[in-house]
Amino acid sequence: MEWHGCEPDKEISDMVGLVFGQWNFASKKMKRMMYWRMKLRHSNPFVDRRDIEGKQLRPSSLAKWAMKMICRDPGTVIYEWLTDELENRKEKTWIVCGQSPMQQRLIERHPIDKPLYVNGPFTVY
Repeated sequence: MEWHGCEPDKEISDMVGLVFGQWNFASKKMKRMMYWRMKLRHSNPFVDRRDIEGKQLRPSSLAKWAMKMICRDPGTVIYEWLTDELENRKEKTWIVCGQSPMQQRLIERHPIDKPLYVNGPFTVY
């Protein structure tokens, strides 16, 4: 399916789960395909060079521009935090974050007294 550009749906996922089981490689792959293909269906992997050519952009501005390409949800809000504003630091570091309205609602509903963990070996989430 992946090699031929077919979009999996819930029915196919259920059939794969019934045939192979819920926690094997095929089922996990199907669930990942269903999640990521829907998110990346309308994304544009190509850079529009007109947006950045001839401009002196800071690295944080380039990161915001890249986040706009990655987060293709229409209501996504992109934030930039400069750590030298947050604390008295000598080095100028920054964090760029994009949140969809659904993610914002989930974070608002999360209890304040419980920690929120982000699992993964990657530096970009």
